[in-house]
Amino acid sequence: MNKLTTCMLVIITCLAITATSFNSFGTSNLFSKIMNEPERTTLDDANCTLQSIDEANALVVYPLLQRLVRTDFFKIFKVDLQGECPFWVMQKVCTGQGSCGVCECDDDDIPVSWKQTKVTPVNTFLGMQSKNKWTDKDVDCWTKVPDSHSMTYVNLLLNPETRTGYSGEEASRIWRAIYEENCFKSGKLDDMCLEERVFYRLLSGIHASITMKIATYYHLKNGTNATTAGYDAFEPNFQMYHYALEKFPDRVKNLYFIYTFTLRALQKAGTFFENYDYATGNKTEDVYTQKLVKKLLRDHSSHLCDNVFDEKLLFQSPDKVALLDQMKSHFRNISSIMDCVACEKCKMWAKIEILGLATALKIVLADENELPGILGGIQRNEVIALINSFKQHAQSISDLQVFRDLRWKQEISPYISYLVTGVMALVIGRLLWHLLRDQLNK
Repeated sequence: MNKLTTCMLVIITCLAITATSFNSFGTSNLFSKIMNEPERTTLDDANCTLQSIDEANALVVYPLLQRLVRTDFFKIFKVDLQGECPFWVMQKVCTGQGSCGVCECDDDDIPVSWKQTKVTPVNTFLGMQSKNKWTDKDVDCWTKVPDSHSMTYVNLLLNPETRTGYSGEEASRIWRAIYEENCFKSGKLDDMCLEERVFYRLLSGIHASITMKIATYYHLKNGTNATTAGYDAFEPNFQMYHYALEKFPDRVKNLYFIYTFTLRALQKAGTFFENYDYATGNKTEDVYTQKLVKKLLRDHSSHLCDNVFDEKLLFQSPDKVALLDQMKSHFRNISSIMDCVACEKCKMWAKIEILGLATALKIVLADENELPGILGGIQRNEVIALINSFKQHAQSISDLQVFRDLRWKQEISPYISYLVTGVMALVIGRLLWHLLRDQLNK
């Protein structure tokens, strides 16, 4: 074989490699994933697109919530961590690097005015003074009434929601019990009526939000003390995200759904929250907290639809009162299941998210005549739980981008290799062509 034939074969090979590389890149059905473009479709049972939620959360909602939960008012939560499980004997099974224990507040961290009353005071709304939540009839409550004598104050900033190692059968039993308390027993989601879907999707949304935290804040970085570690001390577990969430798009959408439902509660009671007395004894801090709340309620609307969820579509049947009472009863049972969580930190965050959702439910499902009385009885702890649970959902949606970036890197890397190979083939082919041309000119 002479030099001319050899050069021609090499050039043809290089061109074939280049064409194959670009063809693989150009015809790949993963192109939309590589571009990392969020879905533009409207969220089922809500009025916003996923893209608009991502945008509003990234630009306005999550940054403001991060600032809000660091204020004196919102960083302290009162919780009963000593309640006994009424359903089964618990076993502590925390085995991970994260800490299961809760760091309680120093006495100096608790606002003086909060310690002077045995029962959390209520705010008045539109001139109405409602009865205290702790003395409500059981049928009026969305959550189990805690034992005030066993409640303690915790600083949420010192107890971030991360992986603790609480898993296995004990953790699975909790979620089975929660889903079994879904008061509607239809089979597939598509076969459920709106009320059934909403209730199920809210429970699934909490589950997805908690799962996202565990997956994102999974591996504790070397040399970090687990008892003092913040969110930045952990690294994500992509495999857990893939098998628990990415393979189940409905679970991710339910995370977006509970986010919009909680936001609807804040929208509906906007005047109440703008005028709420965020009193801690530090007037400068309290004014700052109120300004942040007002900014949150007003600024998000430029990125999202005005009414993110239309509750008027719910409970249109004559059995509305009976159905609502049934839902409340089952939700109270779910709040009781929280006492069966054997991991102390997991129990604390679960109770915050359940109380936050209960607060959102009582606001969103109240009609216009009931709303003033409902808001007049809202407890300080409920306001704190609502904002902190909303922040946790917003953080989970923000953390989705971490895994989208990881997926993007995984999907794009083979095509970068193809592109590099193709470019190299073109360069080599060009050099060989010059050699061939020189040979022909001799």
